[in-house]
Amino acid sequence: MISSVKKKFMFDYFPGPCIGKNKKGYILRSFVTKKSFEEKSIEQVYKPEDEVKILNILNTFTEEQLRQEKHLIYPLVDQIVEYRSKIGPFTTLTDLKKVKGVGPHRFKEICEKFLSDTVQASQKKNTGTKARTEKPVESYFSPVIKPEILKTISSVTSVTVCLDAIYFTTMDRDLNVSNWSHVMLTGSDLQQQTAPKILEQALAVVEALPSSNFYLFETRFSRRFSLSHIDVFMFVAQLQMALVTLLNKEFKETLQHNVYYVSDVFTRKAFGLNVGGEQVSGRHILKLIEDNQYTDVVSVPPELWRNYYNMETSLYKERYCSCLLVALGFFQHFFSKSIYKNSSPPA
Repeated sequence: MISSVKKKFMFDYFPGPCIGKNKKGYILRSFVTKKSFEEKSIEQVYKPEDEVKILNILNTFTEEQLRQEKHLIYPLVDQIVEYRSKIGPFTTLTDLKKVKGVGPHRFKEICEKFLSDTVQASQKKNTGTKARTEKPVESYFSPVIKPEILKTISSVTSVTVCLDAIYFTTMDRDLNVSNWSHVMLTGSDLQQQTAPKILEQALAVVEALPSSNFYLFETRFSRRFSLSHIDVFMFVAQLQMALVTLLNKEFKETLQHNVYYVSDVFTRKAFGLNVGGEQVSGRHILKLIEDNQYTDVVSVPPELWRNYYNMETSLYKERYCSCLLVALGFFQHFFSKSIYKNSSPPA
């Protein structure tokens, strides 16, 4: 005998034509095996032209393209590339299910991402509703970064403001890292963080920051907001505003910003670090950079690598990683375009 719980699971998990209800009100469906359901879904949902498009992406896209353009997570990209190198190209959609970690849900997610352009166009044409589109990368920067400003940039310093320290990375247009460090703060004693104290710390930080004609402040939003954290958020926000004001000292004469806010969503999108709506670590990218296996050559002096590895905790290393990826992602996105790539840096 099959218990009612198992019956309900079978009826919910294995779809099929409804054949009525039993005495307890459960909807009865004809039994369809998981295997036959998956095969039936492929035939019914994906047309031949869809299959061609999906297979073309699976077989021709590089590891970077799968992560950055199709937003696949790093372990999944690694498994797809490994499958191609060991077994060969994908010949049917069924081959995708042979990749380690690809179950029914993941299979559907991959296919929908690869067909996103087609699906959105079809929805707009057939239903008349506005299809959901990806936000442009430029929208994660505030204020808006204008093309004429980008042509004047020779180096960028990315900054992350935390309760205990300020972390920063300076990188030039040739992806050479000249600074990668942090400045300690006294923000832990929040009750003594008056406006004069915050200004004093901001001035000390500005003196310690490397000279740069462009600064990026990464902003992070906590989903687990609590009233008990309000003092922490207020201190970080006030210190960050003081830093932005001091670094933007030429704004009155030029009316042009040299300090910009960048959302942490930017690095998620740029490096495929978004899993389930949360950001995951990007330290595997630093490992590729160190081993000279990254797509672009990023030069980091040995002494800066030692600073990174000498960090006491994983949290500090993560903050170092975040700063470097912000600067790297900025140059990769904006300066990969021909109108910026061929422009001359300022003298």
